Amino acid sequence: MTEVHGFICSSKLYSFEGVAIEFPAMSGPCPLTKQGDPKQRWSKREHEVINRFLDLSDNDKEKYRIGGGCFEF
Repeated sequence: MTEVHGFICSSKLYSFEGVAIEFPAMSGPCPLTKQGDPKQRWSKREHEVINRFLDLSDNDKEKYRIGGGCFEF
């Protein structure tokens, strides 16, 4: 009998210094609204927070991950 496996992938989600950040695989990070939508305009603080987040190592970024990524089923 053959097992069927599938994957569901979505953008990784992080929470860093009080800012929810979506990080799609094909583009750069974007802050999110409280409803989870990408913000159209970023505040100066959000730019600064995202720049500090980008300076982190990949291992350190994972500490702030709250969801998203690929899941096998």
